[in-house]
Amino acid sequence: MRTTLIILLAGLLPAFAQDDPITFSYTRPDQPGKLIVRLNNGGIQVSGTDGDELIVNIDVPKSSAKPKDSKAEGLRHLASGTALEIVEEDNVAEIHVKSHETTTNLNIQVPRRTSLVLSTHRNGNIAVSDVTGDMELEAHAGDISVKNVSGSVLAHSLRGEITATLTGVTPGRAQSFSTLQGDVDVTLPPSVAAEFCMESQFGEVFTDFEIEMTGTRISGGKRDRNGRFQLGLEKALYANVNGGGPRFDFKSLKGNIYIRTLSSSGSKK
Repeated sequence: MRTTLIILLAGLLPAFAQDDPITFSYTRPDQPGKLIVRLNNGGIQVSGTDGDELIVNIDVPKSSAKPKDSKAEGLRHLASGTALEIVEEDNVAEIHVKSHETTTNLNIQVPRRTSLVLSTHRNGNIAVSDVTGDMELEAHAGDISVKNVSGSVLAHSLRGEITATLTGVTPGRAQSFSTLQGDVDVTLPPSVAAEFCMESQFGEVFTDFEIEMTGTRISGGKRDRNGRFQLGLEKALYANVNGGGPRFDFKSLKGNIYIRTLSSSGSKK
């Protein structure tokens, strides 16, 4: 069954705060679901609960109003309307905000067993907590925070910090945490078995895991169509943890990398 909701977020006011949340459910609430949210301007916060419903709270900050036009002296400003569309079908829910200018922040509660595809483009951080599933997170100009989650995480930011605490990982699934400008700070269960690929061009790498360094990798080693031979030594460090396993990437261009073990109490060591 396909469910579609279209909501007008802002009409006459330059600032909008939703009084009553939007509530809906997956087609099959007893099975894991998937949530897809892509925002051009604004942040996304997702938290898992033990309930069966998805609850969406919307905030359009006053700071998103357009600057006053000097020609509009004595006139009342009517802010442009912003529409939000929610489509749910076959346990996959998609949320679209149909505005490229208005800053719109979403705070969403989901059933705990929910996979996520979240992306922000401008003025938006991504925060995820208490969720179990596969997560694809991308913030072009914001931080990414992941707390108390289990599953697989692919997190990428262009200009932001990445902080993640995983209480469990999906066996055999790769993980990736990368940013161009910012630190990468990841906490993992001490029993995780993986191959770590760690690379920072202008920073340092730190860990308290017992690791077995497997060296660096050579790239190239072949002749191109013009007969030129090229070979390079990668800067990345490779190491096996608990005998090795799927590849876990930790990369930052201009920040440090911290890889920590999770203590039995669920906190960083």
